[in-house]
Amino acid sequence: MPKVSQSAAELPNSFALLLGYLNFSAGAFDVSAWKSINDLYAQFEPITAAGEIVERSDTVDKVADALRGALKLLHQTDPVFRDVGQAEGALRIVFDNVLPAYRAFHSDLLEHQAIGAIERPFFLMAVFQAVLETGGPWEGQDDVVVKRTLRKINDYMGWRPVAVLENDQLSEPYPHERVRPLPIYRSGVGAAHGHFSRLVNQAIQILETAPKELLQQADFDLGLLTELSVDPRA
Repeated sequence: MPKVSQSAAELPNSFALLLGYLNFSAGAFDVSAWKSINDLYAQFEPITAAGEIVERSDTVDKVADALRGALKLLHQTDPVFRDVGQAEGALRIVFDNVLPAYRAFHSDLLEHQAIGAIERPFFLMAVFQAVLETGGPWEGQDDVVVKRTLRKINDYMGWRPVAVLENDQLSEPYPHERVRPLPIYRSGVGAAHGHFSRLVNQAIQILETAPKELLQQADFDLGLLTELSVDPRA
């Protein structure tokens, strides 16, 4: 299992990039941060000789421990990380609070999803982004930040049968119907590390080389694709 280096100079660049994002960003999308989380997952889920990736239920916990260890080391050795309050808060809020709260909030919709199946690299980055966008506070009010984060990330409902009441009024969806789709591709970053990686990369390559006329007939513009996700309720 990969371990955090004893020297900050020996840390993989992905640690410093991601932790710098968590410590100083206000939640804007950052290509380097998303690539870094992919690299971290790859350390714990290496590609097999057959070219496959076996997703593990405990990878998210290993990533959390590695990030905390790396942040502690950077705080001790790198002046840039003299104040790590935001990063410490973001790590605690996401791993200890938001992820379990998200599963509890969707205990009916997502009960079929095994531990680790949702907690994939790009979903984790979407959660980090949402937490950073709340602006904290990073201590003492974790429950407040969690509630704000859940409201922010639960932004997708998709198709649903619309019930019409006897008074002809449409029924509003209730909060637990909305979820955060599981990102498996992000423009500028590539495919999320996991068992979808090879399939997604091949699909994007096909679209990149497809005849322009064919894409026009399908009204599809790859340049407009920001994110490819799967519905975790399926």
